[in-house]
Amino acid sequence: MTTTSVRTNTKMGGAKDAAATIQSTTLSFERYTQIAIADPVVESKSIYIHKQQIMKDVYCSSTVSTVSEGKAIVGMLNISEEIKEINITDLNKINYDIEYELYTVEVKDNL
Repeated sequence: MTTTSVRTNTKMGGAKDAAATIQSTTLSFERYTQIAIADPVVESKSIYIHKQQIMKDVYCSSTVSTVSEGKAIVGMLNISEEIKEINITDLNKINYDIEYELYTVEVKDNL
């Protein structure tokens, strides 16, 4: 059995509002949404977004996303029973790694 894992390095960045036109988004349970990534160094590159709390009861999932036109797609989850409105300023606080290394682990059966 072969599995692929992600090992991240420590270079961190934060999402910045790069002329975003969306001021807020609503979240009932689960959805994918775009966040602005202002750093031109990561344009057309993959970034690793860690699972993190955006606001009370709202989390973004761990994901690898490719930055395109200054935006990346993240999965969001609302664990409350209320519909939440998320401001763009809350989305701009999402941290991500811009350097990571993929490696493969091969598990061999000892039988």
